[in-house]
Amino acid sequence: MSRGPGHVIVMSRGPGHVIVMSRGPGHVIVMSRGPGHVIVMSRGPGHVIVMSRGPGHVIVMSRGPGHVIVMSQGPGHVIVMSQGPGHVIVMSQGPGHVIVMSRGTWTRYCYESGTWTRYCYESGTWTRYCYESGTWTRYCYESGTWTRFVMSQGPGHVIVMSRGPGHVIVMSQGPGHVIVMSRGPGHVIVMSRGPGHVIVMSRGPGHVIVMSRGPGHVIVMSRGPGHVIVMSRGPGHVIVMSRGPGHVIVMSRGPGHVIVMSRGPGHVIVMSRGPGHVIVMSRGPGHVIVMSRGPGHVIVMSRGPGHVIVMSQGPGHVIVMSQGPGHVIVMSEGPGHVIVMSEGPGHVIVMSQGPGHVIVMSQGPGHLIVMRQGPGHVIVMSEGPGHVIVMSRGPGHVIVMSRTWTRYCYESGTWTRYCYESGTWTRIVMSQGPGHVIVMSQGPGHVVVMSRGPGNGIVMSQGPGHVIVMSRGPGHVIVMSRGPGHVIVMSRGPGHVIVMSRGPGHVIVMSRGPGHVIVMSRGPGHVIVMSRGPGHVIVMSRGPGHVIVMSRGPGHVIVMSRGPGHVIVMSRGPGHVIVMSRGPGHVIVMSRGPGHVIVMSRGPGHVIVMSRGPGHVIVMSRGPGHVIVMSQGPGHVIVMSQGPGHVIVMSQGPGHVIVMSEGPGHVIVMSEGPGHVIVMSQGPGHVIVMSRGPGHVIVMSQGPGHVIVMSQGPGHVIVMSQGPGHLIVMRQGPGHVIVMSEGPGHVIVMSRDLDTLLL
Repeated sequence: MSRGPGHVIVMSRGPGHVIVMSRGPGHVIVMSRGPGHVIVMSRGPGHVIVMSRGPGHVIVMSRGPGHVIVMSQGPGHVIVMSQGPGHVIVMSQGPGHVIVMSRGTWTRYCYESGTWTRYCYESGTWTRYCYESGTWTRYCYESGTWTRFVMSQGPGHVIVMSRGPGHVIVMSQGPGHVIVMSRGPGHVIVMSRGPGHVIVMSRGPGHVIVMSRGPGHVIVMSRGPGHVIVMSRGPGHVIVMSRGPGHVIVMSRGPGHVIVMSRGPGHVIVMSRGPGHVIVMSRGPGHVIVMSRGPGHVIVMSRGPGHVIVMSQGPGHVIVMSQGPGHVIVMSEGPGHVIVMSEGPGHVIVMSQGPGHVIVMSQGPGHLIVMRQGPGHVIVMSEGPGHVIVMSRGPGHVIVMSRTWTRYCYESGTWTRYCYESGTWTRIVMSQGPGHVIVMSQGPGHVVVMSRGPGNGIVMSQGPGHVIVMSRGPGHVIVMSRGPGHVIVMSRGPGHVIVMSRGPGHVIVMSRGPGHVIVMSRGPGHVIVMSRGPGHVIVMSRGPGHVIVMSRGPGHVIVMSRGPGHVIVMSRGPGHVIVMSRGPGHVIVMSRGPGHVIVMSRGPGHVIVMSRGPGHVIVMSRGPGHVIVMSQGPGHVIVMSQGPGHVIVMSQGPGHVIVMSEGPGHVIVMSEGPGHVIVMSQGPGHVIVMSRGPGHVIVMSQGPGHVIVMSQGPGHVIVMSQGPGHLIVMRQGPGHVIVMSEGPGHVIVMSRDLDTLLL
């Protein structure tokens, strides 16, 4: 049947039962109810329906260019749906059970504009001429997001998901268990849990992660051109990390357990937990940390040209700290227990708790404190040109004090004399027994020294450097300074040491036992070092770099160089040598072998030489005239010079001699030997001579004519003169004579013998 150009109906009810209907150019219906039972419907260019209920039961539907539905419920049970360019669903429940889904929301905006002209001419015998002309513009914008799922639950169990052009997920739970994910052009993740268990991740051109948990357990990560991480947990357990051209980390937990880290040209960290346990850190040209927990347990730290910390917890337990040109701390808790601190050109503290127990403190050109708690127990303190204290608790128990005092005198004709004295400070010295001494001074340096037993000492100074030193037993020492460097040193036993400094470098050092050390610095380089046992070390540092050479073999050598003149050489072998140089004149040499020698030089005139061998010699020089020489051997000699005329010489040997000079005319000489002599001179005419030997003589002179001579021996003579004609002579011997003269003609002579004579 046909009702017009496009309207056609064809029907057949025979073997194949076919119906065909068409109502226009795009409207077609085809039906067949025979063996395959097929229905085909079309309502326009893109609208198609195909149905088949035969062996494979297929349904195909299409409602437009992109809208397609395909269903099959036969052996493979397949469903395919598409609702647009990006929306696709595919399902299969057959042998492989596959599901594929795609959900797209796609928007397309188009704008058309134009002008079109059409001319047509028609003539008789159906001749038509047409001419078209015009311009047409079309703008289209497309946007959308879509998601894709692919699932398979069969032998390989595969899931594939996609949420955009580059977003893909592929999962497989079969023999190799593989997962692949991609979220963009460079974002890729690959996972495999099979025999080798491999994971590969990539988030961009340079971002790659590779993981393997198989025999070698390898992890490789890269986040950019220079950012690489490699990890292996197999036989050698190696980790390699790099975050840029100079940032490298290498870790190995195998036989030698090595860690190497580098964050730039000068930032290097090397750690080894094997036989020698070594840690080396460098964060710039001058910032170096070296740690070793092996036989000698060494820690070396440097945060700049002058900031150096060296710690050793081995046989000698040495700590050396320097925070600038003049700030040096050296601590040793071994046989001699030595602490040396310097906070500037003149601020020096030297402490030794060994056989001689010596403490030397200096806070400026004239401020010097020397303490010794050994056989002779000597304390020497000087706070300026005229302020000197010398104390000895040995056989003679001597205390010498000198202070700067001003005296004004006016003399007139008939022997009238007016004198005015003034001073700048007051001192109290008390001794209540062999070991109980108190020294107090309230003047410019304000010093308090207290000692109540062999090891109980307190030293306080509230002057420019404000120093407090306390000792409550053989190992209990507290040292505090609130001056420019604010230093606190505490020791509560053989290994318990705390050192704090709140000055330019802010350093804290704590030690609670043979292996427990904590070092903290919050200055330019901010360093933290912690050690809680023979092998437990934590080191943190935030500051600059240099060269380090370390060897832990038979000779144990460490060589460090941070500039043209800065060299450190350490050897812990047979001779144990340490050599340090910080410039043309700054040299430190230490040796703990047979002679135990230490040599330090900080400039043309600053030299320190220490030897603990047979003669135990210490030599210190801080300039052309500043020299200190100490010897604790057979003669025990101490020589100190702080300028052209300032000399101190002490000897505790057979003659026990002390010689002090603070200027051209200021001389003090003390001897506690057979003759016990004391000589003091404070100017051209001021002389005091004391002798407590056989004749017991005292001679005093305070000017050209002022002379006093006293003798308590067999003749007991006293001679006094206060001017050219003023003379007094007294003799209490067999003749008992007194002679007095107060002027050219004024003479008195007295004698109490049988022949008494009066004139």
